[in-house]
Amino acid sequence: SWFVPSKMEWATFAGELGVTKANYSSLGLSSWYWSSSQGSSTGAWFANFSRGYVSNNDAHGSGSVRLATTF
Repeated sequence: SWFVPSKMEWATFAGELGVTKANYSSLGLSSWYWSSSQGSSTGAWFANFSRGYVSNNDAHGSGSVRLATTF
């Protein structure tokens, strides 16, 4: 089944595939994606590939979401 990755799943994904600030766009990734991990009562964690970190922010703005699946 499909799901929105957690902050740890995004970090693992990036590490396992060698995603870096220099190569994320050539791998077909946007600069950042929301995760399913809640950061606060009004925020959520996101993976920021253009800056190379996972952080949290208010979840009231727009942003990209990428689904994942296991097999």
